[in-house]
Amino acid sequence: MAQNGYITARIYTSRGELPVIGAVVTVTQEVGGRQNILGKRTTDRNGQTAPITVSAPDRALSENPSDETVFATVDVRVDHPLYYTVYIKDAQIFAGQTTLVDTPLIPLIENESHSNRADDFVQTPQNL
Repeated sequence: MAQNGYITARIYTSRGELPVIGAVVTVTQEVGGRQNILGKRTTDRNGQTAPITVSAPDRALSENPSDETVFATVDVRVDHPLYYTVYIKDAQIFAGQTTLVDTPLIPLIENESHSNRADDFVQTPQNL
């Protein structure tokens, strides 16, 4: 039986010292070969988002060793007009837990457009 997990983001620049206000964080999940949008949030003055709810496998599955996946995976995209876009693939969401996506942004070089560069990160599944 599926349960809910949550994902939030903290977006910053300059080695975590400066929050990025107004970054758009989009969380998607692949279902049947299609990317479904689970939620879209904008960072506040602290560079943080409100949580997005994600359906995750039952927490009880993680209590005994098995081959079943005990977490859901989502993809996260972070956009801001003054920074490079960041893509995070396969962020892990556990039932009853809040996953924090702690993401640094790199400012665009003067006269450079968004389409010129994006950073991709793939999360390695946890060995549970």
